[in-house]
Amino acid sequence: MSVSNGEQEYKIHMSKQVTDKLKTLIQTSPRAKEVAASLKRINEKLKRDPWNFGEQRYHLYDARIQVRVGVVSPIAVLYGISMDIPAVYINSFKALHGA
Repeated sequence: MSVSNGEQEYKIHMSKQVTDKLKTLIQTSPRAKEVAASLKRINEKLKRDPWNFGEQRYHLYDARIQVRVGVVSPIAVLYGISMDIPAVYINSFKALHGA
């Protein structure tokens, strides 16, 4: 975890299955450049301030994780934020608008 301008950077966690699906999404998209740019912005938002990106969907109270969905067109991401440590857990990505 690094610190810049006094702000904490969140560590992003993704399973191999999510990573593999993401690679397939990028490789098969007719809008690969837009998808790549979208993913870069999503990554930046999740690392810097995941609490203010997207909207809250529900809580996993026992795991102390808030689940949220965020969109940077043409990609949506479903992710959870730990309420105890600076960590983000990506559940899935979804292409929008024929991406």
